[in-house]
Amino acid sequence: MKKFICCLAMILAFSTVASPTLLTIASYEENIQLASDSNSFTLLYDNGDNSAFQLKDETGNIFEYVEDVITKPDGTEEITQRIFKISPNDDNKHLIEEKVISILETAEEIVIKELTDPNSEAVKLNKKDPQYNLNATFQQQSYFKRPSFKTYAAAKGATGGSYIAAIRWEESPNNNNAYAIFGTMSKTTTKQQWQYRDFKAAANNIVAQEKVIITGGLIGVTSAVWNAVKGGNLLSWELIKKIFTKLGKSVPVVGTILNVFTYINLCLNAKEKYQAIP
Repeated sequence: MKKFICCLAMILAFSTVASPTLLTIASYEENIQLASDSNSFTLLYDNGDNSAFQLKDETGNIFEYVEDVITKPDGTEEITQRIFKISPNDDNKHLIEEKVISILETAEEIVIKELTDPNSEAVKLNKKDPQYNLNATFQQQSYFKRPSFKTYAAAKGATGGSYIAAIRWEESPNNNNAYAIFGTMSKTTTKQQWQYRDFKAAANNIVAQEKVIITGGLIGVTSAVWNAVKGGNLLSWELIKKIFTKLGKSVPVVGTILNVFTYINLCLNAKEKYQAIP
């Protein structure tokens, strides 16, 4: 299911040139398509609290995400997400994953938890945190909240990756040591180790997409979504919309949601590559 992730960045070019009228969620044109020659994103429908979209990877597999939101009596919102795989030459949909995400908003916080994962811990987002404020200065936001971890050996060596997502790599100038960094965690390996090289490439892909995020003024909301999902795999179309509105922002156009969605997918892909390093 990860094969389409890196290809989504290619699709974003279409979102930046498509008609704003067509991409405005308020109009909700059905079957909006943003596609390259071999990869595509299709918004099947979005009726406010019910949406579905499809992602097609380079091998022809189609993944359909169906999301429904209900509001509980106590005000908690629950997103049920069902993921179906539609294989080439097979018209049947095969349910491969289902999860439920709860969102509780208080005066100060947004509390997010994956109810279908017994090991999931609630994530609390402080709505007044400057890093989530689209109107905050660039210096106030998460780009300058760099992780405290620093390898002495690699201090003057090659470095790269994302400071915004805290997914980075460092390489020593004095020996063959390489360091993969995910948040406050790190792994020591070698420059030639293939899982490390996969991670390094994934971390660099994030930086390329950050240019889109920065240009669009989306660092604050993107940081909030990443903080909500990085402990698990909670990414959801509806979740992104809810975080936008609960941070006091208007519901964004489809192209904007796709930018955030793609960025978080790239981060989750890098997380998977980090975990694969021995």
